[in-house]
Amino acid sequence: MDFSEGEIAKLVNTFSEGISVPRKKSENPIIVAPYGPSCVGKTTVMRYVAQELGLSHIQNDEIRIFLRNKGIDENEILYRCNLLGRVGEYFLKKGYGIVLDANFATNHDHLLKAKKLAEKYKASFFLIRVIAPEPYVIEKLRNKKFLSQDVGGLLPDAETAIEHFKRSLTQFDYEKLMPSTLTIVDSSEPLEPQLEKSIAIMRGTTLH
Repeated sequence: MDFSEGEIAKLVNTFSEGISVPRKKSENPIIVAPYGPSCVGKTTVMRYVAQELGLSHIQNDEIRIFLRNKGIDENEILYRCNLLGRVGEYFLKKGYGIVLDANFATNHDHLLKAKKLAEKYKASFFLIRVIAPEPYVIEKLRNKKFLSQDVGGLLPDAETAIEHFKRSLTQFDYEKLMPSTLTIVDSSEPLEPQLEKSIAIMRGTTLH
């Protein structure tokens, strides 16, 4: 299915209007992005970063659910039209810093597109690797309550989620991103002491 630029812009605007706006705009734009296996806790880490730095938290999975609820094949438009980046640009245009919450180690050119976005808006770009011990993630998923996909769930059950996690452990080359990574965060451990120095580095580019 083809979408016109007007239709894509309308989807981006509608989705973006549902995202919380930070209290303050960024004097110097900032973009933060994670990478790591599926279900490892990237969103937990990014939510903390967004709260600490006052950034708009844009989740690729939420865009997927938004499209699905509209009866749109999310894979058809999500990556082909770079909706994550377009939503990010919506907030950068308004003067807000952003978190682009997706796995930046995948083959969807997230990293290249984010760097182009950072260059366009003269934004500082920070990449964070998220890890966690395999037994911890599996136990967490087994104890998690999964929503039906009919009411906004992404994965139907624990076994499917665990399968996604295990497959993604070796599916992508995470090491190739290490040279440009600000820090590594273990989502199974308290976030504040792990991120204190990195928050300070990133905070140097934001308005307080």
